[in-house]
Amino acid sequence: PTLSFLCISPEAEKITAFASVTDEQQKHGLKANEWISAALKSSGGRGGGKAGLAQGSVNDPTKLQQIIDDSKRFSSTQ
Repeated sequence: PTLSFLCISPEAEKITAFASVTDEQQKHGLKANEWISAALKSSGGRGGGKAGLAQGSVNDPTKLQQIIDDSKRFSSTQ
């Protein structure tokens, strides 16, 4: 695989997120567990996992845009 991604799924009562990072991008510093944490932390969410795969959630569906912005900000620095 050559593509890393963070998928965000807004639902009625929460937002769920899932990240997958390739081995090659992990070598360059991008880790799925760090990406999930950075994307969700300021919105009051939590997440965890490993460098290659991670997941998490936020219990406030109004935080969607903030999660997207935080996710982009983190990935652009890696």
